[in-house]
Amino acid sequence: MRPTPWVALIALPVLAATLGTYVLILTAEPGAAVVHAWIPALGIALAWMVGFMRGEISVAGGTLRLRAFPVWTFTIPVGRIRSVEVTSVDAFADYLGVGLRVGYGGSIGIIMRSGPAIAVTTDSGKRYVMVVPDPEAWRQRILVAAS
Repeated sequence: MRPTPWVALIALPVLAATLGTYVLILTAEPGAAVVHAWIPALGIALAWMVGFMRGEISVAGGTLRLRAFPVWTFTIPVGRIRSVEVTSVDAFADYLGVGLRVGYGGSIGIIMRSGPAIAVTTDSGKRYVMVVPDPEAWRQRILVAAS
């Protein structure tokens, strides 16, 4: 699942801010281009991550995989799943934004927008929340794989 279109627009100001900072440093210290080359590299990397972030979910081979591409993948054996619930997420009220987030109570969210979501709780008590297009269908797929 891709984030709402405006999330990709955040990549442009991130890139502009880091490149602008680099230009200001070069103006102040003309010989410092190599020493401070990490600044545009960091800006390009952050802009790429923000611009291409997407959430993916799959159930196969006895494993539930929640992925926040290109940052992180959570692999959960279906035998370790205690419960799967359909819930609703407000991206900013519940997780303070979009992307890979930590919510209230320590839940890990792959939140690309507000809307219907699934919440998976493991037998160790960890809770993973992901906004998906059809949470009831995903809930059923996970429960079938777990049985």
